[in-house]
Amino acid sequence: FAVVAEYGDKKSFVDEGLTEASLTSAIIKVTREKSKTIYFLSGHGEANLNDGSGEGLSALRQGLQEMSFQTGTLTLAAGDRLPDQAQDAVLAIVGPKTAFLD
Repeated sequence: FAVVAEYGDKKSFVDEGLTEASLTSAIIKVTREKSKTIYFLSGHGEANLNDGSGEGLSALRQGLQEMSFQTGTLTLAAGDRLPDQAQDAVLAIVGPKTAFLD
């Protein structure tokens, strides 16, 4: 069976692993006006968003995406700038191993 969360013209389907978290995520997807983004800083030895090892953050990334958050990485030391749409975003700095530049 499948559960459909519908609000206005938005629909979200939960067809596998119906849990409280997956149902809540579906409700958030259809009721949130725009998606929220969390950027993870890189370039200072921070934990990697795509690393599936015990040192990595891939499980966190997956969990955030299941809760309707967008994720991305920024390397400010290499000249990356915050995207214009990042006004409502969060910048996460997870375990840097080297000092930041002035």
